[in-house]
Amino acid sequence: MKRQLCQSPRTAQLGFTLLEIVVAVAVFAIVAVVIYGRTGDVLNQTAKLEQRTLATWVAENTLASLSLSRKQPGTLVPAGRTNQQLRMAGREWRIDVTIAATNQPSLERVDIEVRDAQAGADAPAIARLAGFLGAN
Repeated sequence: MKRQLCQSPRTAQLGFTLLEIVVAVAVFAIVAVVIYGRTGDVLNQTAKLEQRTLATWVAENTLASLSLSRKQPGTLVPAGRTNQQLRMAGREWRIDVTIAATNQPSLERVDIEVRDAQAGADAPAIARLAGFLGAN
């Protein structure tokens, strides 16, 4: 006796229904929006990190420059607060330097704040550095 298999028209169809395709596209769209948002966050964080790194380098270079200028005869770095502008890495930086006496007569404290010059004088400091210089 031979058995015949009956196939209904429903089981013979292959492929996806319209509802399955709509659900798949909706899931893909949600995932794409989340990834796009996170990519923007990563780019913003990278730009801020680059700015902070460059500002820190500007502060370190300023401290090294002050230290070297103290070692050359005939140069005087005045105590008090000074500011200057510098161009580094294609950006303009505002550098505020405060030199103050310490309890040790042979040392002076140096506080350096670096700001984006385009942001104005009231902008918060991007980098701060404190160091000490030997007196002349």
